[in-house]
Amino acid sequence: MSSSFPYHLFQLHSSQLINQSYQFRKFIEEKGVIRLFKRKQVLYEEGTACQGIHFVKSGLVKKSKLIHQREHVLFIGTKGDLLGYHALIGNHQHYESVLALETTQTMFVSNEQFMECMKKDISIHKLLTQTVCQDFQVSINFLIYHNQWNAKQRLAFYLLLLERKFQNEAQAETAITLTRSDLSSMIGVATESLVRLLQEFKALNVIEIDGRIIWIKNKDYLLEQLFKLTHP
Repeated sequence: MSSSFPYHLFQLHSSQLINQSYQFRKFIEEKGVIRLFKRKQVLYEEGTACQGIHFVKSGLVKKSKLIHQREHVLFIGTKGDLLGYHALIGNHQHYESVLALETTQTMFVSNEQFMECMKKDISIHKLLTQTVCQDFQVSINFLIYHNQWNAKQRLAFYLLLLERKFQNEAQAETAITLTRSDLSSMIGVATESLVRLLQEFKALNVIEIDGRIIWIKNKDYLLEQLFKLTHP
């Protein structure tokens, strides 16, 4: 059995752009305009025209999509994530909404500035195109594994993934702070079912819970759940 979690299979490559490209980082720093969003404030909405991209400097956001009038949480974004670039590159409306879960600061770059930059610097255009293709593969990985795992395995998976997203060098332990409604939406179960699974993990000393905050105490147990693909 593998002893580590394959984070690379589920990590959107847009979060690595700033580190991969000095030119892209310089462009964001020079052209980006700081925008501040309060908790529950919308960065952009599904079905609206793309006005530009957001680079998250601090805070927490969620991507979600309405399906049959129900919200489905797709992604939790933190510092370093890039938002809105799929709609910009594809020249189409946003397929998702993005909402601030806490006070969030972004660097915003307009469509016009971004397109002008890509025309001047072919390396940035190439990097963004590669990123879109890589993110498509990540989406396929999510779909494949999500369909193989049962509810307990999906919870184990998202707890491990979210711990990585919420990591803070200033803290000895990583606190996962997410509402039960958002977490159940990501996993694809009713909130009541999620609560029962969390209590089961808590009883086994796999996690600690304080309100909506979750701490992982036994990562090995969660990993074991993920590798029971043939015997869930």
